[in-house]
Amino acid sequence: MALTPDPWLSGILGKPAYHLTDGEFVAPGGKAFVDTKVPEADHAGVQRLQNLGFAVMDINVQFTRPAGPLHPSQVPVRAAVAGDEAGVRALAADAFVFDRFHRDPAIGRVAACRVKAEWAGNYFAGKRGDRMIVADDEAGICGFLQLLRARDGGTIIDLVAVAGRSRGQGIARAMIAQAANAADTGSMMVGTQIANQPSIALYQSLGFARASTSHVLHFHKDTT
Repeated sequence: MALTPDPWLSGILGKPAYHLTDGEFVAPGGKAFVDTKVPEADHAGVQRLQNLGFAVMDINVQFTRPAGPLHPSQVPVRAAVAGDEAGVRALAADAFVFDRFHRDPAIGRVAACRVKAEWAGNYFAGKRGDRMIVADDEAGICGFLQLLRARDGGTIIDLVAVAGRSRGQGIARAMIAQAANAADTGSMMVGTQIANQPSIALYQSLGFARASTSHVLHFHKDTT
């Protein structure tokens, strides 16, 4: 059994958190949270984990796009600066509803929102992310795109969010186009939830193609 500890997530959830990567699962001693991914076609693997107390929280869809430019948008976007942190954190805490943390009743909305706020905030602390693109309006930050450098030199869209007041205005498209048109972006990868049909439609319209699909499962142990 390979359980990889996640100290960052442990601190937010208030109990030890782990990622199950392979092998047979044996619940850790004490309180614990464990997540894992299983290929969509592995129905037996999903059933085996469900029998051990895991629950399916999400079906994650991975998309890829080959290197190449996108048509520039007229929507103004820019590189994030240090002064954007509070606005980005606030947007991250409010914008997500489809993700696995918000769909898990054992985590709850408060902790799920904190996960996303801290995730985005880690960019400004130099802990996660190589680039961030933002959009703003008279009310403040209304969109952000957090990017990671992949091992193969491509670019991973790590988080993307647009404020409710600004949806339907092409902000996500503009941020992704700016990222794609940077000289060193290379191929692009992104994951989203099968329930997030607006995001799937956006990615496909920008030339992303489905690469893989996985079940995402959570396990909670709240007794010592």
